Amino acid sequence: VIKKSADNSLFATIAADSAMVTVSGARVTINPELDFTDKQQYYVQIDEGTFVDGAGNLFAGIVNAETWVFTVGDIVAPMLDSVSIVSNNEDNTKATVNNVVTLLFSANEEIGTPTIQFSSGGQAVQDVSTVINTVENNWSATYTVKTGDKEGLVSFVVSYQDLEGNGGQPVA
Repeated sequence: VIKKSADNSLFATIAADSAMVTVSGARVTINPELDFTDKQQYYVQIDEGTFVDGAGNLFAGIVNAETWVFTVGDIVAPMLDSVSIVSNNEDNTKATVNNVVTLLFSANEEIGTPTIQFSSGGQAVQDVSTVINTVENNWSATYTVKTGDKEGLVSFVVSYQDLEGNGGQPVA
């Protein structure tokens, strides 16, 4: 039996002779059909006598929630939502010299400081953008249009990863 530690709810009941259970020496590996949830803690309980060693001794069993406990790591890549770009120009879809272009986006989980590459007219902007975490998982990146920036559509690429190092799909 595998249960979630947070609320003691049942995650899976698996028979010891199931194909989801392998025994190699003193090691038992359980691979349930369902996927575990990231960052969730689980525990395993095993009835007395479920396993027998080579000398015929019965396994004493695990009846508590402390003996075989594990936490699933963060293995899912982060994603960005609601990405928008505007300028402080009277027509906020355009930007001219000294206008500030602002990129706003949010992540579905906590991420490290992302890298933003702005381009103008298809050419990478040499200006260093300012990137700040405004609140929780909401971010803002800005750059000021310079005289040497090529005229045209302002585009961007956001590269990012979560705190566990899972890289997100770059957003453009």
